[in-house]
Amino acid sequence: MCGIHGFYTSNQNRDENNLLIRNMVASTNHRGPDYSGIEVLHPVYFGHNRLSIIDLNPEANQPMNFGKYWIVFNGEIYNYKEIKVDLIQNKNGRIVSKVKHATAKKEKRLVKAGYGTKKGKFGYVKLTGTRKSRK
Repeated sequence: MCGIHGFYTSNQNRDENNLLIRNMVASTNHRGPDYSGIEVLHPVYFGHNRLSIIDLNPEANQPMNFGKYWIVFNGEIYNYKEIKVDLIQNKNGRIVSKVKHATAKKEKRLVKAGYGTKKGKFGYVKLTGTRKSRK
């Protein structure tokens, strides 16, 4: 199981904040040794440790950015094949590794697609409103 991290801070010392998120991610490296990622969107910091089981594509590494949306995710969606078929049939967006290339018009539909239809156990954090990292 992967590890997700994040925090919002009023601390303006970016060196301290960067050290904190790096230490958080390092402390759970055993939960996801396949990839570790950090995204600094001051005052929000995201971190992720990835354990690749089904989707081995490096484009599925996290934190992910979809236009103005940022996300870190952990868990298992049991009906992912059904959701994938639905998204492809309805042309609502692209799945996992392809989603980074979705058009701005498709972003909203992709985020909304499958809402309430996912089965499994998972958690995620989503940030809306900034397009680029500020490391």
